[in-house]
Amino acid sequence: MSTVQVPRSRRRRRGPRPVAVLAALGVVTALAAPALAVTATFGNPAVPRPWGDGYEHFTVVDTNNPAPFDGYFTSIDFFAGWAGAVRFVVVDSDYTVTWLSEVVEVAAPGAHTADFDESVGVTEGSNLGFYAVGRSVVVMDYGFGAPAPYEANLSGPPEVGEPLELEHPLDQVAHRVYSLNAQITAASPEVCKKGGWELYGYPNQGQCIASVVAAPASRHRP
Repeated sequence: MSTVQVPRSRRRRRGPRPVAVLAALGVVTALAAPALAVTATFGNPAVPRPWGDGYEHFTVVDTNNPAPFDGYFTSIDFFAGWAGAVRFVVVDSDYTVTWLSEVVEVAAPGAHTADFDESVGVTEGSNLGFYAVGRSVVVMDYGFGAPAPYEANLSGPPEVGEPLELEHPLDQVAHRVYSLNAQITAASPEVCKKGGWELYGYPNQGQCIASVVAAPASRHRP
């Protein structure tokens, strides 16, 4: 194949062009990059803990880290002390059940993630809990954290739309920290207002609102 040397004068004229094109492409890429969603952890770290519940077929609610805003989640991380089964629960601030999962089978102790086919809506102030299908598998710290209200032993699964029938008033139950949590995504731009954008690390309110609107979960409402 024959080659032709490009004259020096032409090389000078053509040299800057690729740089200009790349710079332009960089601007387009930056503008097209999706905004990050506003998220928060709902619950506690899914880590080993020394205790398990003695009750069976009952519901308990962890109140340590309520949902800080209206939002949605699609999975729950939890730590099991042994094999068994569990159904996860979301209750609102009045302890009315707003969601109950299908049975999640736990084949072995350790860290697990339960994924759900549809996103689960929560409202600000909601709490995460579980219904023990037989022996409770989710481990806990006992005597620490916030009160953990629960239903009676062998009370059976809760009903969505109905308040829990707590065995004792909230001020008479032990404090516990359960190993379960969900990552929730904000569903409303309201989370960005009144200084909320600073709390979630945005440079201004407008960028925070844009990220919430761009997130898939923002198209759903609790």
